[in-house]
Amino acid sequence: YAREHDVFDVGTNGDDVERGGDTDGRGNHGNAEDASSVSQLLAILRSSACWAVSVSDFALAWGLYTLLAWLPTFFHDRHGLAKEDVGLSFLPYFAMAVGSQLGGFASDALLQRGWGVTEVRKTLTVGPLTAGALMVWAFERNADPIAATLVLAAGVGVLSLVSGGFQSN
Repeated sequence: YAREHDVFDVGTNGDDVERGGDTDGRGNHGNAEDASSVSQLLAILRSSACWAVSVSDFALAWGLYTLLAWLPTFFHDRHGLAKEDVGLSFLPYFAMAVGSQLGGFASDALLQRGWGVTEVRKTLTVGPLTAGALMVWAFERNADPIAATLVLAAGVGVLSLVSGGFQSN
């Protein structure tokens, strides 16, 4: 956001250089910097892009943390499995780790192919959230615990592709 809205300049060596007046040699701007920081924060909070990323991250994190906390209980209550005996319950977490990495690679590949940043973000947010939601819905309706775990792992893996759309920022 800061780069797109001219908050920072990029120095000649690629480093970010804050705009502002003279400094005391240590990069301190005094009260002008405090006012500038507040106005920059307010500009970010007024940004629809900031809110879209925040809501998307909240929705994704809510589901994943619920999964983390309640998966053994779900298998116990729904399928009668002992909480200690849910052997394949690690698969959704493994799929999440793999999917997050693939999401990053996918966003890089799409950008290199000429896609715009907004297109990549929207594609890697809407697509995985929709597909993942359908898979999680199918998981809940599956009677076989092994098949349910595999469907859930696929769903969580697809959901974690979302990280390529916004977490790389």
